Amino acid sequence: MRTDLIGTTRAPRLLRLVENTEKHRAQLRSLNIAVVAGGFSEEAEVSLKSGTSVYHALLQRDYRAELIELGPMNRGQISRLIEFDLAVNMLHGAFGEDGSFEGLCRMLGIRSLGSPVEAAALTFNKDLTKRIFTAMGIPTPPWTAIRSREELEAKRERLAELGPPWVVKPMASGSSIGVRQVGRGEDLSAAVEKTLAEFRAAVVESYIPGRELTVAVVGVKEPFALPVVEIAPKEGWYDYRHKYEKGATELICPARLERRIAERLMALAEEAYTALGVLVLARFDVRLGEDGEAFFLEVNTIPGFTSTSLFPTAAEGVGLGYGELIECLLYLSYFEKEG
Repeated sequence: MRTDLIGTTRAPRLLRLVENTEKHRAQLRSLNIAVVAGGFSEEAEVSLKSGTSVYHALLQRDYRAELIELGPMNRGQISRLIEFDLAVNMLHGAFGEDGSFEGLCRMLGIRSLGSPVEAAALTFNKDLTKRIFTAMGIPTPPWTAIRSREELEAKRERLAELGPPWVVKPMASGSSIGVRQVGRGEDLSAAVEKTLAEFRAAVVESYIPGRELTVAVVGVKEPFALPVVEIAPKEGWYDYRHKYEKGATELICPARLERRIAERLMALAEEAYTALGVLVLARFDVRLGEDGEAFFLEVNTIPGFTSTSLFPTAAEGVGLGYGELIECLLYLSYFEKEG
């Protein structure tokens, strides 16, 4: 295991997690596990891919698992959760990442993979997350939140301060769905209005030229960051297609960074993880400016787990394979996270 890639202070935490998971493997394999995927958001297709990958990995490691697919046509499947000991939440977007699913599991009295309700709701809102970053002294691109056409008009001066260019995002969404890069002032209003029409609220932030990075964090009692991953699309930027189309993006782990920069990013991610109250796992998206300054963009509390996803790539960077990583997350969810 490449513990040298995460530093001497994190290595013992990683090794303890692996050892504790191994000690509890027999108990984990006795659990009835529901892998919940699909859902009701724009990310349902990606969620199902993540869930299917996790489900097959559990079967291959002799776990008692069932894939539960939720969707508009099979809402009744939700009632089946009461049959299981542990729900592995692979629902991306609304209902899965906003605290709703966690709240349901808490009400039903079953354990689940994911952050507490309050932390999930907070981090699903990009505006609130960036406010926490700012309060903690974690750099994030300058931004403003817009919830109506009237607010768009009132913030013309602020928008001019932010760009060009700008990045326009839905206030609450993931997988780069609805994200638009805008280079001309005459195109900004249309981009914001379209986002408002589709998602009801938008965040507009300054575009940071540079490199795309991500930092994964694992843990409950002893959280630690995994090696920084560098994201290098073959062309254009890291949009929905580049995230999920094989071969469209090169993922480099560990990222090509000076050790001091990588260490700072991992330390900042751990600080944010603790301050935001997230548990079990999270992934922080970061831009590294051309001048070497890093900016934290947002946090994903239920990150993708497809074959091209970033979180498993970060784990592989320290020699933690896909199946072993999932086992560690099961251990954290069932034995360390409070119900």
